[in-house]
Amino acid sequence: MGALPLLMALLVGAAPDPVVPTPVAPAPAPSPSPAPDAGLAIPAAPAVDLTVRVVPKATLDPAGAAAPSAGPATPDGRPLEVKLGEPLVLEITAIAERDTVLFPPMLPAVGTFELGPVLPGREEVNGPQKRVTWRWTIVPVRMGIEKVPGIEIPYRTPSNVEGSVKTAPVRVMIRGFLENEADPALGKAPLPVDVITTNWALVWALSVGGALVFAALATWIILLALRSRFDKLRPAPPPRPAIEVAIERLDAIDRASGAELDGALRLARTIDALREYLSGRYSIDALEMTSRELIATLPSLDLKTVAPREIEALLDDADLVKFARLMPAEDDARQKSPVVRKIVTDTWEPPKREETEEVVRLEAASSRQRVMAGVIDGFLAGALGLLLMGFLWVTGHIELGFLALILIGLLLAFRDALGASPGKKLLRLRVAMRDVRQTTPPLDLRVRRNLLFLVWPLTLPLEWLVLRQHPLTLRLGDMWADTEVVRAPEAVR
Repeated sequence: MGALPLLMALLVGAAPDPVVPTPVAPAPAPSPSPAPDAGLAIPAAPAVDLTVRVVPKATLDPAGAAAPSAGPATPDGRPLEVKLGEPLVLEITAIAERDTVLFPPMLPAVGTFELGPVLPGREEVNGPQKRVTWRWTIVPVRMGIEKVPGIEIPYRTPSNVEGSVKTAPVRVMIRGFLENEADPALGKAPLPVDVITTNWALVWALSVGGALVFAALATWIILLALRSRFDKLRPAPPPRPAIEVAIERLDAIDRASGAELDGALRLARTIDALREYLSGRYSIDALEMTSRELIATLPSLDLKTVAPREIEALLDDADLVKFARLMPAEDDARQKSPVVRKIVTDTWEPPKREETEEVVRLEAASSRQRVMAGVIDGFLAGALGLLLMGFLWVTGHIELGFLALILIGLLLAFRDALGASPGKKLLRLRVAMRDVRQTTPPLDLRVRRNLLFLVWPLTLPLEWLVLRQHPLTLRLGDMWADTEVVRAPEAVR
C-alpha cells in the first residue's frame, strides 16, 4: 500500500507545466531614413545606351542593313564563326536624347582584327530620342577565338554633362579554309571549280581565217560564172595589114601538097584569099559579094597598075569551078597563086593615119606589181593591228579584239588618202583615172576605191581574185571609182 502513493507522486512530478499565453509586443515602426548628405553624389543611369554586333559583310543587303538573324553569336550562344580573311562589319548603335552630342572614334581599336574601310552609317530621330549607327569593316587575320574589345563612346548631354559609355566585347570564332585544321580527320571534298575560259585570241584568229576562206571560195565560184564577160572586156589585138594576111594565106596554100588540096579546092582557096585582101584593103565586104557585084565595084577602087580585067578573069574561073563543077588540073590551079600575089603587091598601100594630138599614156601596172604593193600596205596595217591586239591582251581586254580588225580596215581604206600608199611609193606606182590623160583622181574617189577593205576579211580575197582574172588588171574598187594603177616613176619621186 505504501508503494502506491509513491508511484502517484512520481507521475505528478513528471507532468508538463501548463502553457500560459504571453502577450506579444508590437513591431516598432520603421524610422524615417536620414536625409542624404548634400556632399555625397549618387551615380545616375548613363545618358546613352550602346549595342554592338559583328556580322559578315556578305549578309548586308544593298541598302546596308544586315539580315535579322545576323548577330554577334549563333542562336545557341556560341561565338559567330567566320573564315579567315572574310570581311566583317563592326556595328555600334547608340540611343540617346535628341540633342546629345556623340563622339565616335575615327579609328577604333579592334584588337587582332585588321581595320578596313569605313561604311556609311545612319541617324534616325524619333521624337525626343535619336538612334545613331556607325559601321567599320574589320578583317580577321588570326585563327581561333578572337575578341573585339570594348569601344568607348564619349558624349555630352544638352545640360553639358559629359561622360562616356563602352560597348561589351564580342567574341568571334575564326576558322581556316581546311576542314581538318583542328581535327586530323580528312575534310569533305571541295566544290568543283569552273576552269573553262574563252580563248579570245583563238576565237578572233579562227573567225578571220574562216571569213577569208569563205570569201575566197564564194569569189572563185562567182568568177567562174563571169569569165565569159571578162573575156569580152579583153582588148582585141590591133588589125593586121591586109597584105600580110593575104601573103600568109597564099604561102600556106602553096605549101599544101596535091594529096591535101585538089585543083578545085586549091583554086577556090586562092580566090578567097584575094577576096579577103580586097575587103581589108578597100574596106568592102568582098567575101559576101557575088562575082558580078564585085566586078561592078572594081572600077571605083584604086587598083594602081592592076587592070580590073585581071581580077574579073580570076573570078570567072572560080565561078566555073563553083557552079559548072569544072575540075581544073592541079598545075593550072597553082599558076593562079603568082597572079594573085602580083595583084596584092601592086595594089597595096598603107592606110593613112589620122592626125591626132599625141598623148603619152602611162603603162598600166601588172597584177604582180599591184599585189606586191598591196602586201606591203597590208603588212603595215596588220603590224599596227597586232600591236593593238597585244595591248588588249596584256591589259586583259582581249574580248575587244574586234577593235584591231576595225583599225586594219580603216588603215587599208584610207591608205591612198594622201596620194599614194606606202606600197605604191616603194614600187613607183600611182592611182590614175581611166581617161585619156590619166589624171590623178580626187580624194573622194581615192577613198571610194578602197572602201571595200573596211570589211577586209570578206573582201580581201574577192579583190585579189578579181584582180588576177580581170583582163585590164582592175579590181572591184577600180571599177567602182573608174580608176586604175599605172607605172609613173616621176610621180613618186
